[in-house]
Amino acid sequence: MALMMVSQNLTPEDVMNPDRDMSFPDSVVDMMRGNLGQPPGGWPRAIQAKVLKGETPITDRPGVHLEPVDLEAERAKL
Repeated sequence: MALMMVSQNLTPEDVMNPDRDMSFPDSVVDMMRGNLGQPPGGWPRAIQAKVLKGETPITDRPGVHLEPVDLEAERAKL
């Protein structure tokens, strides 16, 4: 997110301005969605809401949403 802000010469106020519609890079959306996990205490709610535009974030461990994998069967395929 910092890279996006610097490259577009944005301030935190620009990003948080409710009247300013912004597009965020997929990497920022993934981060705020929780696909990479959550920082202690979570993301700031206002920023997360603006980035996700109404999408519900993942608030638990992202891996819990994956289908179970039989590692022995996968190893046998190698």
